[in-house]
Amino acid sequence: MTDIATEAFKGQLELAGPGPWLFPSAKKPGEPQTNFKKTWERTLRKAGVPYFRL
Repeated sequence: MTDIATEAFKGQLELAGPGPWLFPSAKKPGEPQTNFKKTWERTLRKAGVPYFRL
């Protein structure tokens, strides 16, 4: 894993908090986030990337 990926992973662990999920749901506490479509689209738009398939 690259240094950048390691730092991103550590940062997400801090954001996620003490629960069991790396990507917890903001809408349903105690459950994982299940859909990244809107987040991915927003990320691409901010980066100026027209399309990038996951």
